[in-house]
Amino acid sequence: RHSADLMHHQFFGFFLWNLIAYLLNSLHILTGFSKEEFLSDIWYLYLPVEVPVWKLTYVCFAVLVSYCMAFLSRKALRIWDRLVLSFLNLPGKGLPEDLIRSQLEENESLWKERESGAAPEYIRSQKNLSAYAYGTCSALSRRLFFHGEEMRASHNSCEVIAVYNVLLALSAKTAPTPSFPALLSAFSRHGIHRGGCFGTSPKAILDYLKKEGFTVTTVKKKDYKSVEAPCILVLFNRGHDPFSMIHTMAYVPAGSSLKTSGILLNDGEGNREYPSVADAVNGYHGGEGAPLLVLSVK
Repeated sequence: RHSADLMHHQFFGFFLWNLIAYLLNSLHILTGFSKEEFLSDIWYLYLPVEVPVWKLTYVCFAVLVSYCMAFLSRKALRIWDRLVLSFLNLPGKGLPEDLIRSQLEENESLWKERESGAAPEYIRSQKNLSAYAYGTCSALSRRLFFHGEEMRASHNSCEVIAVYNVLLALSAKTAPTPSFPALLSAFSRHGIHRGGCFGTSPKAILDYLKKEGFTVTTVKKKDYKSVEAPCILVLFNRGHDPFSMIHTMAYVPAGSSLKTSGILLNDGEGNREYPSVADAVNGYHGGEGAPLLVLSVK
């Protein structure tokens, strides 16, 4: 990583050191600096014969600037991520109670047909939930965000799906998993973001799981490789660009000695298997994704 930083920023370091030499020359502290060459030749280096070690100062300054730029870039990304997360966690009111009840009734009817007495299964594809209702939005929002289509759970329920899948993964050790319609209803009261146009607030996920008695921990990047509990991953689809959209998924670790990899559910890529959370984060969306928030749930 540091080699890449040095490759990216070394010439900026040379330029800054030249600029400092130019200013010192203007103050008559240094002599022999060529202003004309500095302004016309991008490769110009000030190398006074009387100070042979001056070459070494370019190398040292290039390394220093490269490290500083890398540090500032990472710091800026962390600040940016916090701003995005703060927006997603902005408080908002839930849906009207009569709408919640009507959507719950509609969704429960569909869910009964899906389950039909069988054991609960993970939700592996959000696209299959186009019949389920979650939220409401204006005609303008439909045109802006959903290509004019009616907003459905296939558009905006990835956070609720992640909660359902994590609860199902833990259900052998806890109370029976709430049905997916019941979770949609719960988040429609507390947590749905702007009527559902921006999905569900990550803070609402955290609050819900803690209220239900689960231990929820924000996983630091250095611990992605070692975390063993089921996790909820909130990831950018590309870089740290919120306009590439943000997707929330459940990572369920290996459940037996016969299976060495966990699975990233509802990833839009066939529910790929990964040995660890770190591999899931790095592999998501063809390696273009970036983490915004990772929560482990116990």
